[in-house]
Parts: sequence; C-alpha cells; structure tokens
Amino acid sequence: IGTLTQDQISDVIQNYLGQIQYCYEREIQRQPNLSGKLRVSFTIGLTGRVTQASIASTTLNSPPVETCVTGVFRRMPFPSPGGSIVEAIYPLTFNRAG
Repeated sequence: IGTLTQDQISDVIQNYLGQIQYCYEREIQRQPNLSGKLRVSFTIGLTGRVTQASIASTTLNSPPVETCVTGVFRRMPFPSPGGSIVEAIYPLTFNRAG
C-alpha cells in the first residue's frame, strides 16, 4: 500500500473506531435491525491528510451511516507517506450487540 504499511493504516483507524461505531449506534435507534458491511475507499495525500473517502461497496445500505463513516475517515491524520499518495480500502462490519 504505497509507502505506508497496512499496520500503520490499521493503527490510525483503530483510534477512530469509537467514532465509527457511534455513526452506526446513532442510526440503529431508528433502524433496530440495521447490520451489514462497508468497504471504505480512501486516499492519503502527501502530508498524511485524507484527500478522498467514499464507500466502495455496502451491504449496510444506510446513507446516514455511510456519510458519517466517510466523514470520520476524512478527519483521520495518517503519517506522511513520503513521495507518493496512498490509496486503500478498509472493510468494516456492523452488527448490533446482544
């Protein structure tokens, strides 16, 4: 994945899982049976800032959750990848606990 390792990318995303989970929990109050998977496609620019985030695929089919999650990805500060941008896809699974 460019000049950032999968571990470096995963470490940053792990720090934001609470915010990502909040996107889902807020919506299950309206849709109690909501569950599914998202694959988030994102681009990390030369400074480590996310320059683009979108949903590559979804079985969740919940625009409010998908918009919220891509917003969280856009705020994530990654290490600078050096001389090239990094394009990545990250899978997320949402299931109601209990």
